[in-house]
Amino acid sequence: MNRKNAKSKKKKASGVLLAAVMTVNAGLLAALTAVVLGGESAQIMRKSDMTAYEANYKIYDITPGNSQIQMTQTPEQDSDEFLRLVNWDNPIYEEPEVVYITSLLTAANVECDSRRHINETAGKALNEMMLAAHQEGEYKFIIASAFRHIYEQEMLWNRRASKEPNYGSDPYNKPVAVMPKNNSEHTTGLAVDILCEECPRSSEEFANTAEGRWLYANAHRFGFVLRYGADKQGITGVRYEPWHFRYVGIEHAKYMYEHNLCLEEYVELLDTIG
Repeated sequence: MNRKNAKSKKKKASGVLLAAVMTVNAGLLAALTAVVLGGESAQIMRKSDMTAYEANYKIYDITPGNSQIQMTQTPEQDSDEFLRLVNWDNPIYEEPEVVYITSLLTAANVECDSRRHINETAGKALNEMMLAAHQEGEYKFIIASAFRHIYEQEMLWNRRASKEPNYGSDPYNKPVAVMPKNNSEHTTGLAVDILCEECPRSSEEFANTAEGRWLYANAHRFGFVLRYGADKQGITGVRYEPWHFRYVGIEHAKYMYEHNLCLEEYVELLDTIG
């Protein structure tokens, strides 16, 4: 199956799922919008416990009896920045502002090359996550990668493609480990590869380490999601990467974690109800 047919099949299946969510699972929709209908209308702030580094939230305006759900963006923060979808179908051509990760890290349980960069908001959330892990156990993390320039991604892609000329030609059936230069979300500055002393190289074995298990169970508390799950490879077109985490914001991450949604599914769900 070529990429176009695979994409069509994927979207059709996803559309059926979303239709079911919208028409049948009212409880799920209610959980997503976080609104309890009791009066003529309700306007509720999605972020109830905003921290200093977490200012990405939206306001929902819902009127009972009206199936339309309007999402009104607050003027304080453009939260779409953290939900930006970069994948096979959504390339990125510009590079964002980033800061040195080590300028934000205060946690003693993490190693990071001083040359690595990240989005500032994501970096502060990363530090909070590392501090929490340090308080909750004997975890030792390694920041293996974060922001990546487009030219760096191009070199990685060319190196892999030179060995396999057809590499990436059918990603939804044969997920890849390396993305083309304009299709890697590392360029957003919102993605970070986290490993540990027990598993210092990118390997699925990281999922079985104490650090990997802690991140899987707790990353959403700080706004991060496991971006490329083992059961989402046919949707993302990327192989299972238990070390790759993406910052999306706390409320988004919590919902995605609780409902086992990858970013592609979540963005499509928001588009459907929006």
